[in-house]
Parts: sequence; C-alpha cells; structure tokens
Amino acid sequence: TYTEQQGSTWRIRFGLEDDDRTEGRGQGTNTVRLNARHVSVQLPVQPRHAPHPDAEALAIFVIVRPWIGSRIQVPRGVSIEFANLVKKLFALEIGPVDKNLAPRTPGTQPVVSYSAGYNSAAASVLFPDAVHLHHRRVTHPDVPDNGRYRADAIEQLVVAAGGRGRDVHIVRSDFEHLCSPYPTLPHW
Repeated sequence: TYTEQQGSTWRIRFGLEDDDRTEGRGQGTNTVRLNARHVSVQLPVQPRHAPHPDAEALAIFVIVRPWIGSRIQVPRGVSIEFANLVKKLFALEIGPVDKNLAPRTPGTQPVVSYSAGYNSAAASVLFPDAVHLHHRRVTHPDVPDNGRYRADAIEQLVVAAGGRGRDVHIVRSDFEHLCSPYPTLPHW
C-alpha cells in the first residue's frame, strides 16, 4: 500500500498479493468486485500533522478489507496493540509493526457520521455540539459513474444542517467506486 498527502487530499494506491482476491465480502456481507486499485479522500481542511499510524492503517484497512487474503502491509508501522487487535478480530496480519509506537489514544471531540438520514439526524439531536462529518461520494477517474445516486441532493441536506448551527464538514471520496455493484461500501 502506498499513501501520499497533497494538501487536504490523501491518495491510496494498493496492490494485491498471491492470496488476495478481486471478489470479496463487502457491506452487509454482499459480494463486491474490485474495480480499481487507487482511491482519493479529500478532507474538509488541511491536517496540521499526519494521522497516527494506527488511524491511517485503520482507514486503509476499512477501504480494502474485502480483497485482503491473510495480511496487509501499510506504509507506516502500527502499534503492537493495533496489530494484535486486527489479528484477534479478523485473523489477519497487519504490518509493519513498530514496537516503540504507543497506540492511538481517544480524543475528546464527539463526531457524528452525518448522512442526513433518520439515524444521523437523531444522533445530531442527541449530540448537537458534535462535529458532523458527511461523506460525499465523488466520481473515480477510472470507473464510470452510473449517475443514479444523487450525492449532490444529499449534500444539500447536510449543508442545510450546517445552516441550523451544526458544525458540518464534508469529506469527498471516490472509494465507493472500488466496489461493484455501486453504490456500496467496501466494508462497514
């Protein structure tokens, strides 16, 4: 796996090993096919510093999980605790492991994954001071978009929530285009 950050955009490129596959189980255990081997994520602001290696590895893992055979190599060493957790929960090896890296500690700012649907609207009422992060699906340069999913209409609802005093941030990403059929998520 290779990652690079340019400003607020994070790019991930990955290859497959001998026991990896191009068809796997995605969201809801549905079968998903691999359409591309690179994705981008545009954050709403430019990060002040690199994410903790465990957080970066988790993001990569979630995006490519359906196609991993028995191990995943990430760009930076992860903590022993994180590697052990991935082994315990998913029976997968993740590496390299940095024996000197302390695991990521939780932050103090609550965050709502905000889609403007019923569940996230309820979470918004319960946590009005939370940061509201919305994932905006954008087109992938190598995968045709069927245009049936109206990400722009959903984003308008999210922006309206920002107009009602919520702290709304929009993350734009093409990683859902990795999967066929579209739209679906690679994993949870």
